[in-house]
Amino acid sequence: MSRWLFAIVLSGAGIVLPATQIPTAQAVIDDPEAYAVYATLIGWENHTAKAKPLVIQRETATNNWCTLSGAALEGDWKPVVEDFKRQNAPVRFLAPDRDLEVPYIVVPVKDIRAFFKQGGGDWQAFYRRYPDSGGYVEVSAVGFNQAKTRALAYMAHHCGGLCGSGTHYLLEKVNGAWREAKVAGVSTCGWVS
Repeated sequence: MSRWLFAIVLSGAGIVLPATQIPTAQAVIDDPEAYAVYATLIGWENHTAKAKPLVIQRETATNNWCTLSGAALEGDWKPVVEDFKRQNAPVRFLAPDRDLEVPYIVVPVKDIRAFFKQGGGDWQAFYRRYPDSGGYVEVSAVGFNQAKTRALAYMAHHCGGLCGSGTHYLLEKVNGAWREAKVAGVSTCGWVS
């Protein structure tokens, strides 16, 4: 069962956008399995998979207002949810040099926000700077179970004043590849603008 929140304006309500910081070595996400999850999520998003290059917000973000719910998250998936919360408690940073199977650049959130300070947003200026980007993506840090066979991650795609979406994803590793997990009794929540 899915719940979708349709937004008229991307106001950022409920979306945790981290303060601008300078990455420290321990805050940079270096787990190859996290980047495998990101590559999978990016591959699912048709607009982002075709970007040249894809623009990814350097700082992690999640949406605490619109999350997953259901009894399975208190059972088999509880370790994943707990690790997701732990991984996303501090701001984390994406590395600019990992394999995501698409060309990408990592842009600090302060640089992205600079396009949208005047009058609510200047997507034209953004697209002049990043012409074939299709917008930008923000992702959370990834929560895993101990065996790293289950994962929870948030991804949002922003592409215009009334263009974008975001949701949390449950994933399972099957035959060495990450796939969306269909978990009975878990409701997803996403936003679309």
